[in-house]
Amino acid sequence: ALRRENRPSRRRPPSVAGSKVLLTGLLYCGKCGARIGLETAKGGQYRYYNCSTFTRKGKSACGGHRVPQDELDRAVLEHLSAKLFTAERVREIVKQLATEIGKLRHSNSEKVEALQAKLHDVRLRIKRQYDAIESGVLDITLVADRLRDLKADEEDLTGQLDGLQDLRPLPFHLFKEDSLKSIADNLRQAFMSPEGGVTKRYLNLVVKRIEMDGERVH
Repeated sequence: ALRRENRPSRRRPPSVAGSKVLLTGLLYCGKCGARIGLETAKGGQYRYYNCSTFTRKGKSACGGHRVPQDELDRAVLEHLSAKLFTAERVREIVKQLATEIGKLRHSNSEKVEALQAKLHDVRLRIKRQYDAIESGVLDITLVADRLRDLKADEEDLTGQLDGLQDLRPLPFHLFKEDSLKSIADNLRQAFMSPEGGVTKRYLNLVVKRIEMDGERVH
């Protein structure tokens, strides 16, 4: 689904995708259907959302409606956060996360077995090389490169195993009501803080269109 959404024909223009204005690309005029853009006053001191038809062609083409940027941004985020970060929805998010971690743990256990088998084989080979050197069958100068390769393989496999075995199931206390509320509060706080771009990216995942018609926003 994400690949379909990201096809070049469906992709947002770079000016929209790269804009730091929170609602760029989502806002439309409920009167004429045109995009709503940003206009500034007093050298950028004041910033407003307004219909692009109104700003380009005037009131005869569309009545428009000027709304302070900060005011509309805050109203949209507060409305969405009240719907998105409820305890019920967070409970579903945690359940889905636990399910995905369970799948990864099952997949990892199979990978761990395969890696352990490879590591056992590499260590046997290293032991055989050392045994042959100690018994005088092999000269260490002749197998030094091979030993270095085997030791590098051992280190790589050990590192992979350490990474896979670090995965832990979600602790049960995360499903308690106070934990769910805490998670919801933290998510809401992050969503209401536009710094860092997380808010804009999340907003574009859950909202396709916002229509502004006078004082009403749909």
